[in-house]
This record gives sequence, C-alpha cells and structure tokens, in this order.
Amino acid sequence: MKTTIKFKDLRTFVTLTLVVLNILISNTLTAQKNNIPLSGPHNSLIKRPVEYDLVQERLATGWNTYDTRSVITHVLMPESFAVQLGLRVGEKQLNEALIGRFDAEVIKPGPRTWNNDYTELNLSWEGITINIQSTVHEGNLVLLITPEKVVEKSYLTIAGNIKWNREGIVDLKHNRIEARFSNRIITVRSSESTEKYNEHSLQVPLLETPLVVYTGNDDLSVAQAKKLIDSAYDSMMAARQRFGENENFYSSMQSVLAWDTIYEPEYDRVVPTVSRIWNSHHWNGWVLFDWDTYFAAYMAAIDNKDLAYSSAYEITRHLTPEGFVPNYASGRGSSFDRSQPPVGSLVVRELYRRYKDKWFVESLFDALLSWNRWWPNARDNNGYLCWGSSPFPGEREGEIQSENHQAAMYESGLDNSVMYDGVPFNKQSSMMELADVGLMSFYVADCDALYELAKVLGRKKEADELKKRQTLYTEKLKTLWNSETGIYQNKRTDTDKFSSALSPTLFYTMLAKVADQKQVDRMLKEHLLNNDEFWGEWVVTMTPWNDPKHKDNTYWRGRIWAPVNFLVYLGLRNYNNPDVQREFAQKSGDLLLKEWQEHGHVHENYSPISGRGCDVNNSDRFYHWGALLSTIPLIEAGIYDATEDKLK
Repeated sequence: MKTTIKFKDLRTFVTLTLVVLNILISNTLTAQKNNIPLSGPHNSLIKRPVEYDLVQERLATGWNTYDTRSVITHVLMPESFAVQLGLRVGEKQLNEALIGRFDAEVIKPGPRTWNNDYTELNLSWEGITINIQSTVHEGNLVLLITPEKVVEKSYLTIAGNIKWNREGIVDLKHNRIEARFSNRIITVRSSESTEKYNEHSLQVPLLETPLVVYTGNDDLSVAQAKKLIDSAYDSMMAARQRFGENENFYSSMQSVLAWDTIYEPEYDRVVPTVSRIWNSHHWNGWVLFDWDTYFAAYMAAIDNKDLAYSSAYEITRHLTPEGFVPNYASGRGSSFDRSQPPVGSLVVRELYRRYKDKWFVESLFDALLSWNRWWPNARDNNGYLCWGSSPFPGEREGEIQSENHQAAMYESGLDNSVMYDGVPFNKQSSMMELADVGLMSFYVADCDALYELAKVLGRKKEADELKKRQTLYTEKLKTLWNSETGIYQNKRTDTDKFSSALSPTLFYTMLAKVADQKQVDRMLKEHLLNNDEFWGEWVVTMTPWNDPKHKDNTYWRGRIWAPVNFLVYLGLRNYNNPDVQREFAQKSGDLLLKEWQEHGHVHENYSPISGRGCDVNNSDRFYHWGALLSTIPLIEAGIYDATEDKLK
C-alpha cells in the first residue's frame, strides 16, 4: 500500500521533528552544564573486559535471595522467577520481610552459604514464629518451613511472579503454581494441601508440623526435604572447619554480606548493598555508598572472588564526569558535588594480592588514577587537603543542597563528627577551613597503593607521578604533628591553629605510614590506650570519653564504627606494637559477637558504654560494614593476607 503525505502533514512532521531536536539539544546542553551524564554512569575510563561479564553471569545464575525487598523471596536467575513466601493472620498480611526492621517482623538470620545451597532464618510476626531453611537439589528449590509457634487461622502464603519486567507467564493450576518460559516450565508445589488465596497466590494453613514448598515435578515429602536440608547444612559446616575457632567471625561477616546481596536491574548486576532497609526505604531500590562498598569487596574476598570484584567494580563505574567516585550512587541519582574517603586503590591492591588477576586491575586503574588526581585539584588548600562540596546546579529529590558545611561532612563519611563543629565552610574554595589528618592520611595511602598497582601494570610514568604526590603530601602531613600533645591534629586553615577536637581518625597516620615508631608509641600510650580518651571495655569510641559531647551518643558522636576500627587496626599492623594490635583485634571481634550471637544483628554502629547497637534507633541492625569488626580478628589470625607487605 502506497502512502501519500500531503504538504500540510509534511509541514507538521518537519515542525514536530524540529521541536524534538530542540528538546534533545537543550537537554544535552543542560546536562553538560550541570555535569550530569546523559545515560548511565560516567565510565569512559573504566574497561569492561569479558572476564567481568563472566563474573556477573556467574553471580546471576541459579536460585538466591536476589530481591532487595524480601529475604523470604527466592529468585531463579536469569529467568527472574520468584517464589515469594508470606504470612497471613486474619486480615493481616506479611508479603515482604526484611532483617532489622523496627516495630514489624523480627528476623534472626542463621548461617547460610553465598548462594542458595543453604540458607536459614527465624521469622516472628503477629504471634507466629517459623524457621525457614532452603537448599537447591538438581536445580530445584527446596524450602522447609518449621513452625515453632502458631496462632489460630494463620497461613503460609506462596506466590509466584516474574520480576523486573522479564518475559514469562505465571498461572495458578489447582494446587500448584506454574511459570512458563520460552524454554522451560517451572512448577511450584507444597507437601501440604493448598488452596487459592488470590489470583496470584496459594495458601497453606500453619499447623505445628513442618511443610515443604518446592519446585519440580516429582513429589517431595517433608522427610525427604529434611534429608536434603541436613546434608546441605553439613556440607556448609564442613567447609567452615578451616576457620576453626574463628568460625563465628566468618559466619557473621559472610551472613550479612550474603543476605545484603541483591540483583539490581537498572544496571543488570548482582552486588552487595549496605542494607536492604536502606535500599527499600530511602533510595528507590538500591544504593551504593563509596567506602562502604569498597569495604564489602575487601570482606567478600575471603572466599568469594566474584562478589568482591562486583563490589569494587560497580562502585567505581559510577565515576562522575569530574573524575571522582561519588559519595553515593542510587536509584534516585548520584552525589555529583562530593566524594568520600578514597579507599578504592587500597582495596583493589588487596584483591590483586589475593587473586593476582591483572585484568581486574587494568579495568579500574585509570578510573582510580582519575580519582587520585581529583583530590589535589578540588580539595587542596595551600598544600593541605580539606573535605568539601563542589558546586552542582540543581538538586535531586530529598538531597541536601551542595556547597555547604553538611555536604562537606558527608564527604568525610563522618556525618556529624564533633571534629567539624564550628568549622567554617568557605564558599569560594568549596571546602571546610580544616586541614584534615584523616583525609591526608587516606590520600597518602591511596597514592602508595596505586603506585604499587602502577608497577604491576608497568605504568612507569604514572608510578613516578604517584610517588611524587605521595612524597609531597607526606611532608605536608608531617607538619600536623603536635609535639606538645603527642598526636597528629587537624589544623584550621583560616586561623592556622590546631583543632582541639580529637578523633580516632587522627591515628590514620599509621595507615599512611607517615608517623615514626616514637610518634606511634606516644599516640598509643597517651591517647589510644588512655581510658579518659579512647580506650575502654569496648573500642574505639569516635569521641573521647573526656569530651562533653561524648554523651551525645548519636551516630558519629560518641559511637563505635567498624570501618574506623578496621582502618586503625590496619595502621597498627604497620608498626611494632603486637600486644596492642592483638588486644585491639580481640576487642573488635568481641563487640561484633555480642549482638550477633544474641540477635543475629550486625550493626551500623555500637555504643562504647554497653557494646550494643540496639540502644538507639539510628543504628541499622544489618549493615554490612559492621562485619569489619569480625574481619579484624580474621586478619589477625592470618586468614586474610597481610596488608602491610609490599606486593610481590
């Protein structure tokens, strides 16, 4: 059929085309002006080799708890078919469950593998308590539900759905759920008689006897399921015997990372996120914070190379147009005004030390180098580095305005630290008026790690460049030693006077290997081990005990934070203080185990008074970097590689 376009239609067509082009050009210019990437992360400096494609392919294969909104939903990838468990009592329905939620369901996570070979959790809600265990047998999902406490007219609901707009059809077929894909059919059944609850799900009365929910066409009894579950549990525990008396430390770290690992559909990736509650409640489905995610990579490297690589790669790929890794990247955008502590090169160096994959270093080196160059370009004040927040026109929903004191504190990662009370923010320089010992120590350590990686890759020119910057900022950092107080101290750049506010970040000079042994001895004796300042039953407090603001006990004021302990511990390893190092590792591990063994919690932060995280309502109960506390004794036991050694 031939179509004739009349002049009027053609004129309309041309007019509309011009309008669309004008809109596209306008949007492009606006995006360039505001430094907003037009699509996806700014990753021109990041290589994506086929080896990394295989990493993500392996991570997104088979059954796992990929759905960020519920740990009782098990998803089969790459089909994206979900078996979603729920509970019902009368008119009340629980369709999604998360670990650590307040005033709702209570979940105590049990031991699990990285994948669905074995998982276990205990769930309490509305008078019901059930234990849910899972395994995979011959490609089929097996869920064993053991009621421990039931109430009248309570039900287990079973729904089948296809996630993330993937292709497929799900129907209810009498007493089963049937999911049809182009190449297969998946059937979901129960060992007990089911009835239709609604058009999407079945329900089973909860009695005092166990029941099984499973996929596959063959019948599976409770007794058969128990054998499969017990066998999977025994295999998992046998593999953990290599950790000996440190098994609890490994279990807590591995559990929080595995439960917090999700499939993120926007960028088609499996990645550990800080907390499912943060993902679901604040960030439109997912968020990757800068140093948090690099620390996840370090922890996962103990025995999950793919997850470690995913963590380091996926946060680095969000490099901004200005060339820095942002404070956060999320479902609602990224922070284009600020970065966070530069620990990426340090972690990538440790991944290379462990696995010796040069391709992985090559994929991220140029991005990490860009980030390293950005700091002196954007955050240098007469040779000192200061936290800041750069101009960024426009705001994202719920985001704090850029170029102010609070945004600069967010860049430090220490959102409300007493170190920054009363410190002016200079709008002209976009920085706080404070030469920061912690930032300068981070930067010197970053130069050192990246220098070693440059040598691995044979990048001599870049290695020389990094060594020059390392030397330059090392010498400047040395000027922040206060011989009267026996510690490195922050200095006001507007008054040229030392700041009296103390923090364990001042010990990061040990991480940078800038302090000499005599200085370290003084810092330990007069400050770290001083019970009036940082030492105690539980360590290490962010605010000295003798500072009146210690009693604020909120977030970075007076609390204990695992990443700070981790960085101080790595610094201790660079010097000869083995007794302090050993005791510090023991205290860190004991702090983690206190609430892990009682509640299964891995907290965002802890009280230095009680050793608990549950004493306040702004400490996430299942935040993965809390497990750095258990990572410390694992390093001390020699299970991780020694970070203080040069690469071979």
